[in-house]
Amino acid sequence: MKRVLLPVFFFIFSATYSQKIKTKTVVRNDSTRFTIRIYPALYDSSLTDQQVMNGVDTLPLRFPFGKYYFTLFKDDTTKFAQSVLKFRGFGLLKGKYNFATYYKNGNFTCVSVYNREKVLDGGYAEYFENSLPKVTGRYHNGKKRGRWRYYDEDGKLLKIETYKRTGEMTEKKFDKPSKNLTTGNWPQRPDGRPYVIR
Repeated sequence: MKRVLLPVFFFIFSATYSQKIKTKTVVRNDSTRFTIRIYPALYDSSLTDQQVMNGVDTLPLRFPFGKYYFTLFKDDTTKFAQSVLKFRGFGLLKGKYNFATYYKNGNFTCVSVYNREKVLDGGYAEYFENSLPKVTGRYHNGKKRGRWRYYDEDGKLLKIETYKRTGEMTEKKFDKPSKNLTTGNWPQRPDGRPYVIR
């Protein structure tokens, strides 16, 4: 019986391992090239973050700091829909997953962090298709914590919600912004200057 199981296991393992990793060369506007590693499944609305994390756990390590894979849109595989980075070491980041989901125009849809238990735990942001923020806040073990800010499509602050450590909301303010919001690294204008949200 052992003689039969070993070749069958080896065949299944080698077949699944060989089909898992595909690469794609991406050319930026400034003509620099880089290679991305493609996650074996294609992205559509039925693919959950937990399914992607479970799949990434089975894929090989390609970088010293962790695993970094991209998911392609199911109906248009020329653009990537999602990137996932699983950190290998680095103390507090060890075992965490960093997710970024994209619109087809290349702008972020959502950026989030999951802990080792695959629960939201860290910074969280959602964006409109024009790359302006929709929601910003933080999670701790799956519960909202601290200040959560909600914006409209023009970048104006609609409301601020504050959450306790337990995840319950303590206050809700409907307010106009007292100062401008300037984006950091992403997104930026084509000339490299940050957007200013008034």
